Amino acid sequence: MKTHKSKSFFFLILFFCSSLILFIPIVHAVGDDVYLISNDIIKNFKFESFDGNPVGLSGQTNDQKLQFESQASWRINPNDIQLVNIFTQGDDVYIRYKVGMTSKINMYTTVEINQGAENNLLNRITEDFLVAEYQHSGLFGHRMFGWEAYLHWTHYDFGNVKQWNSIHNDFGGDLVMSFDIAQSPLPNFQTLSGDSLTKSFDYVAVSSIGVVDNLYGKLDDSLPDIVGLTPRKYEEKKNILSPLDSFGGTAGNKWNAYYDPDINLNILSDFSDSFDGGIMPQSAGSSMNPRTKSGSPIWDPKLQQSSMTDARFIYNLGSISPVVMEYSATLSYTYLYYETVDEPFWQIGTKRNEPQDYSHTRPIALHVTNRYIQSEVKVVFDIFTSYKIDVGADGIEDYNLDFPMEYYDLLTWLTTVDGFGGGQQHTETPGLDWLNPFGIGWLPIIIILGVIIGGYLFIKIGGPIIRGRQRRNEIREIMRGSKRR
Repeated sequence: MKTHKSKSFFFLILFFCSSLILFIPIVHAVGDDVYLISNDIIKNFKFESFDGNPVGLSGQTNDQKLQFESQASWRINPNDIQLVNIFTQGDDVYIRYKVGMTSKINMYTTVEINQGAENNLLNRITEDFLVAEYQHSGLFGHRMFGWEAYLHWTHYDFGNVKQWNSIHNDFGGDLVMSFDIAQSPLPNFQTLSGDSLTKSFDYVAVSSIGVVDNLYGKLDDSLPDIVGLTPRKYEEKKNILSPLDSFGGTAGNKWNAYYDPDINLNILSDFSDSFDGGIMPQSAGSSMNPRTKSGSPIWDPKLQQSSMTDARFIYNLGSISPVVMEYSATLSYTYLYYETVDEPFWQIGTKRNEPQDYSHTRPIALHVTNRYIQSEVKVVFDIFTSYKIDVGADGIEDYNLDFPMEYYDLLTWLTTVDGFGGGQQHTETPGLDWLNPFGIGWLPIIIILGVIIGGYLFIKIGGPIIRGRQRRNEIREIMRGSKRR
């Protein structure tokens, strides 16, 4: 009988411990409560390089035109804990399991407006376009006076936008990341039943690192507000007078004419000179080829009987670029030539050519829209550990089989990267409210219990005493009656 009880007790303890140890990679024990804290396995995560260029502490590279960010926490979902196998030798339990940790990284371009133009120059150019000419010639054909009218248009010259951005602002290559692995992160602790789990060893190694999912798009979908495009207004319609009127004369004929160049500016919808290098993240589900920082392959901790101290992995970024839009406009106007000549007897002759339409297309605005990629990354650790079970003084008869379910409810899942915070989640241990299920307070309960106990004692003890006294009184009365007779 004793042997049967011992075996049953051992297997119950083994079941409890093997279930609990599944949570050990992210827990530490304090008294009877278990707290989940940060920095238990992954430490010192960093971006090392991109396409052979170093990544700064702020996450910027490529002349600060590309930015990398890491999520502050590595999260462990209970579904990402998988028991591989478990076996025992005496009081030692050996457990092998896998723990998955996920985090997200941001990759986005930070190209500024001037960096989208050739040589980073926003060249502003003012062009003058001849829209009308007038001249007056003398009697012998020599020019006496005249004027010219010009249209002034200020626009830009951004150079070869497509070629410049394809060379300088289209990014792709290997993003190298690394982290350190905490040694012996699994704690010794005492279970709530009073049994202690003493760690014999724990070996931790990376099993795999891969891309879980990708999101990508534009940082801003708004279109630019293009202002200041209208060329300098044509000052006024020219009033062409005869030379006598020009010199204040009053004799002779006067020739009057008005001219409007009919200016029009049309913004084009053709973006053939713009640039879009596309966006191509690493495929979801693909491996990120984990290695140690020295470049050696990862290993099986059970076979190697040792832990990895660090890891390095590579995200292959196919392409990410901003969208650089060059806006152009076409300026159109009508050109006209006037000429007046002196003729005999103070007559004025006029000459006028047919109007001619002209148009010119120039860049007027540049708009840069940066892009982002957010990738979710999962690191799976292979953990091989052994614990010795030291049985406490209490027997199996005192073991509450329902408590593990309550115990699991005390766990809070949280693991964060070193340097980004963390903390403790305190949970109050269950009180004794099961003794007072109706919530009516302890004083009424004590009074009720007192009445019940008093009634019980009266029935069991007081009743027989009272009946005994009554019987003795009856006997005395009978004896007194017999003496009088």
